[in-house]
Amino acid sequence: MEDCILIKGKKTIEYINNDSKRPLELLCLQFDESLIELLSTPTCQLNYCYKQSINPVEVFQCNFEKIMLIKNLGFKLMALENDHAFGVNLFKESTLTMLLVLVNRAYEEKILLNQKTTGKTFLIDSIFLYIANHIYEEITLQQLESTFYVSRFHISREFKKHSGTTLHKFVIKRKLELAKELIKNGNTATEANNKCNIGTLNNFYRVFKREYGMTPKSYQLQTKSEIGRIDGP
Repeated sequence: MEDCILIKGKKTIEYINNDSKRPLELLCLQFDESLIELLSTPTCQLNYCYKQSINPVEVFQCNFEKIMLIKNLGFKLMALENDHAFGVNLFKESTLTMLLVLVNRAYEEKILLNQKTTGKTFLIDSIFLYIANHIYEEITLQQLESTFYVSRFHISREFKKHSGTTLHKFVIKRKLELAKELIKNGNTATEANNKCNIGTLNNFYRVFKREYGMTPKSYQLQTKSEIGRIDGP
């Protein structure tokens, strides 16, 4: 990936190359706004990227294939400055038009990628918030699908990508943490399981022991013993 830099007006920027193994190569092209408008059509505004950008300087990445095409067209334009052959002006206009189309395509891809990324992040953040607010209830992919109007398969895939674990494991872990705190505060194992809605009592004992290395009853006795030692005889 290579960087494309859009600059509106006469701006001075400082560009730092952090890759010491690769020399910095800059291809600078300055466009006159009236020329861009002249080359545009009603259905293809070549100043699209400049109008869409709200910043005086915009940096975005471009894939290798597209950047090589842009470079080649840029070098071609510079070479045409000394060309006086038949139809050179028409050749310049067509070359510049192709270059601007590629720049606008690269910018459009950047916008779409940002929208896609932002949408996924918002979805995952919303799911984490939903889990926190409904931790005492049963939480399933089917429920999330109907709540957020997004496929359960998409939710499952994106949740694991962002959290590193499955939705089921994440929810059970949070419920166990809550159940552990309830037992510590004096609730019985049955009461803690009923409040956290983990499943049957046998299932609760099994997953609790797998997570903490002891049964809920053993943890309850351990907690009482520790409290007794703190309080003294």
